[in-house]
Amino acid sequence: MVRFALLGSLVLALVAHASADDKKDVPKELAPFQGTWKVVKAEVKGMAVPEKEFAAGRFIFEGTKVTVIEDEKSKPDVGTFAVGNEKEPFTIDLIQPDDKALGIYKFDKDGKLTMCFATGKDATRPKEFDGKNAALLVLEKVKQ
Repeated sequence: MVRFALLGSLVLALVAHASADDKKDVPKELAPFQGTWKVVKAEVKGMAVPEKEFAAGRFIFEGTKVTVIEDEKSKPDVGTFAVGNEKEPFTIDLIQPDDKALGIYKFDKDGKLTMCFATGKDATRPKEFDGKNAALLVLEKVKQ
């Protein structure tokens, strides 16, 4: 019994160490995204989306992977993401094998993440956070 407890403690310590090492491998520009974020505001083409339609929305950033959960009933979308922070507005791309969402992002002083994505197949990357011709999302980090 004691051996099992010691083995369990060792495994937990190794997993914690491996997780810490994984975080070291995250590029500096992706570090602020890491973790789970909930959608707290949404607009599409300048129209506010009712809270009940996005309340379960989550973005989970892990390394370069992103999982988007629309609600409890839908299957999560999994892909990768890339950011560009050379000049403002900073860019973000959500990438899946057959699709790519072009957007811009900013971190607000209160820690919220605002993202604005082009809508439609032939849409171009938004240039500002007005949401008039795009989808605007405001996310808040989930405390764990």
